[in-house]
Amino acid sequence: MDKGEENRVIERWMLQLQTGQVTRRAFVRRMAMLGLSLPTISWLLAACGVSPSGSPLASGSAAAGGPRAGGTLVINYLDEIPALEPHTSPATASVRFFQLIYTTLLRFDKDLNPVPDLAETWDVSEDGLTYTFMLRSNLKFSNGDPLTSEDVKFSFDRILDPDVPAIGASFYSEVDSVEAVDPSTVVFHMKNPAAAIPVYVAGTESVIISKKVAEAGDLTKIENAIGSGPFKVDEWVPDSHMTLSRNPNFYEEGKPYIDGIRVNIVPNEDAVLASFASNATDFAVSLDGRFGKQAQGAGGLNVLSTEALGYYLFFNQTAVEPINNPKVRDALNYALDREGIIQAASLGEGSPSGPIPPANTLWAKPTSSWPQYTRDLDKARQLLSDAGFADGFSFKMLTQTSDPVNAPTIAETVQAQWAEIGVTVEIELMEFSAWVQHWLDATFTIIPGNNSGAPDPDFYLYRYFHSTGNLQFVTGNFNTPELDAALDEGRTSSDFDTRKAAYDTAQDILVEGAPFYWLYSGFIYSILSPRVKDYVPRADESIANLRDAWLSE
Repeated sequence: MDKGEENRVIERWMLQLQTGQVTRRAFVRRMAMLGLSLPTISWLLAACGVSPSGSPLASGSAAAGGPRAGGTLVINYLDEIPALEPHTSPATASVRFFQLIYTTLLRFDKDLNPVPDLAETWDVSEDGLTYTFMLRSNLKFSNGDPLTSEDVKFSFDRILDPDVPAIGASFYSEVDSVEAVDPSTVVFHMKNPAAAIPVYVAGTESVIISKKVAEAGDLTKIENAIGSGPFKVDEWVPDSHMTLSRNPNFYEEGKPYIDGIRVNIVPNEDAVLASFASNATDFAVSLDGRFGKQAQGAGGLNVLSTEALGYYLFFNQTAVEPINNPKVRDALNYALDREGIIQAASLGEGSPSGPIPPANTLWAKPTSSWPQYTRDLDKARQLLSDAGFADGFSFKMLTQTSDPVNAPTIAETVQAQWAEIGVTVEIELMEFSAWVQHWLDATFTIIPGNNSGAPDPDFYLYRYFHSTGNLQFVTGNFNTPELDAALDEGRTSSDFDTRKAAYDTAQDILVEGAPFYWLYSGFIYSILSPRVKDYVPRADESIANLRDAWLSE
């Protein structure tokens, strides 16, 4: 190539290094292939903000004191960790800790862009039908076993296995097959293009598990919780505590800085704040606006507030009477006062949300687009009357005591709102694990919950609302041909304007059909003791960045 073309190639590779699409090792290898000298390569690395040794150039507090290795981080957590099976558990409480134990092909940076994790580089063919992931060299699981492309293939074959109720199965419905080309190369062969694949392989639903361990044992047992993440599980006492220790085989040299983590399950927010006051806790995370404000007022704590990509909602079983009547669902929607719910449940900390939450600014339609978001009790009563329920009706609302902790407040607030149109709600409180089982069995009418989020709109919609979605059961199999068409177009197109129009249509159909009542999006509150340094929260509720945090003395 001529000098001009060579410079353009170097500029492109430098940009890929800066955005995390290639690693330092791959960058150096590419530069050497161009015949560049070591001093020149070192200068290019420095220009990209990477030291010749491969570590990010230090700045701020880390530059002055340097990350300190050692120490045990104590986390107080309000929600029980109900399961250790990484592909099938829907509970946020479990998912957050999978992010510490396991890794994925790609991971999200602080701006939720997919960047390398187990895969050093990746490439997509021009027609969008082939995704190729090149693994880092010498990867290992926490037990010392090598991690190869066979483990990656096994993990995705398992996710796609119809006999495994994997939460992320629908993400990969356009994948025809996964091939382990050689020990370090994995290829996804696609039936159709799928724009969100890089986002999905970065999600916790797609963690890589050991083929050897999974074929030999039960992944719900602690001894089989073998991942390649920064930490490994040492002890798990359900409803009490979990202890993690540093994984000596983690691929990032020198990380994690923290030697261990102890997770204590505590009964309420008062207990969490009291433990901070006695210096018995270092870290807590909550979606509860009331708790966030309490922590901010406690003094001496670092409270990081991040607008969430998730939302609070009601799951509606549209196959159950009388919720199977579209007019009844519409009536209940018109009777909701979302601002009142936000005030009661989160002290005003949040914004009304549609099917895609407002923090996902590229894709979310404003809730002002839909008349159902303006409370109208007269219209609600008329719709009930038209549906044959002029005198109202009653039902039982199964409500969890945690995850989210403000679920009872949401239920009680809406109980009062729907009473104004003659609908009687009986609230039955239950432990979270029991609530999860009702959710999985679809044995409910309307129940409160919260869903996490991701950068791509397909994450929110396809698995619940496409006719082939693996979570269709939660909605009572709500679907329309128009919705399928919109979701298919949004998933397979690579053109932003085409995708935007498709997801606008999908959001309109969903608000009108009301298989969920989307309530509001709030904030993620990360509460840190003064000794926790360099922790960066993410809008998808992940705590994976604890791999980069450290503890001062």
